[in-house]
Amino acid sequence: MIVRRTNPGKKSSTIMIHKIEFITEAVEDFGRLDGSIRKKVAKKIDELAANPYLGKPLGNFSDINLTGFYKLYTDDKKSVSFTAFF
Repeated sequence: MIVRRTNPGKKSSTIMIHKIEFITEAVEDFGRLDGSIRKKVAKKIDELAANPYLGKPLGNFSDINLTGFYKLYTDDKKSVSFTAFF
């Protein structure tokens, strides 16, 4: 999906919005979050749709190949994090 954003007095820009799909467990986990945390996660998901490479690439870790997976925190490292795969 391509979205064109325009602001009065500024040049318009075109950004690509990517489709994000969730596994069943992720939908269930999202539903169990506190409302304020759910808003933060939803905001990060929107940012992820605009930039699928947002976050820290995981790469190869302890002989587990996590190349293509990214870790993304919503707040700080002690709060909600999620991993995306592309």
